[in-house]
Amino acid sequence: MIYVTGDTHGDTDTLMNGRHIPDGRKLCRDDIMIVCGDFGFVMHADKFEGRYSDEWKLDRLEKEYPCELLFVSGNHENFNRLETCPAEERYGGSVRRIRKNIFLLRRGEVYNIEGKSFFTFGGAYSTDRAFRKRK
Repeated sequence: MIYVTGDTHGDTDTLMNGRHIPDGRKLCRDDIMIVCGDFGFVMHADKFEGRYSDEWKLDRLEKEYPCELLFVSGNHENFNRLETCPAEERYGGSVRRIRKNIFLLRRGEVYNIEGKSFFTFGGAYSTDRAFRKRK
């Protein structure tokens, strides 16, 4: 089954607690969760001892999240870091592999997932744009 959500902003509890699943159903290995923007788990640019400071969250999702996790980049992502992840073909389009069960769906692609077509796009207006600093 395919589930769709958005704006997780790097909050593991949002994905792990199951509140966003209808009828309290438990996700299983065959399910797919698609996050439509502002995934936020590949965000930080700072490293400590060779690892990004948010890697523990990705480690947890890779180990404990019960299904495949796909996401489309939102306006709150670390695009430079996402572009360093390995590219591969999946669901009929190009993806970036973040972890064994976590994939970035590239903007402008059409994916065929469980017999359904999904066109991915992004580019929402950021309400916090005035407070950001360019690096």
